Amino acid sequence: MHHHSVLLIWAFYFLGQMLSVLSHAQASKRSALNGIVSYRHYLSVHGVAIAWRLFLETMGFGMIAYMPPSFAAWLSAKSFSWVGDLLAMQMNPFLAGMIGLMVDMGLDRLVGILHWQREIPPVNNGPAAPSPGGTAAEDKKS
Repeated sequence: MHHHSVLLIWAFYFLGQMLSVLSHAQASKRSALNGIVSYRHYLSVHGVAIAWRLFLETMGFGMIAYMPPSFAAWLSAKSFSWVGDLLAMQMNPFLAGMIGLMVDMGLDRLVGILHWQREIPPVNNGPAAPSPGGTAAEDKKS
């Protein structure tokens, strides 16, 4: 494989990942169900979880992209023929981009289902609710 082909494969893979992260950030920003107000805010809240997710995905992709053909043949022989066939495919930039996008979307969904990453609650900009013993104006004085 040529040096330029390898660079394109990795560039498209990372582009797929970034498009997935950006689409989730945009959905969070537009949602009225959380307190996310900007892309920067989204990254400040979820940045560490995103970094871990992208790291694990990239390591998995690297293991698959540079897997010896004998391992794909072994998987095919062990009744995992669809996995072996998938791994035996010739890697190209377009396939790498789709893998980057789909793996990040799937892992993000799994993280949401398992509640490993939670949205922050919406910010209430309305008047403060009165305390049980007095009014909101009295609460501000104390």
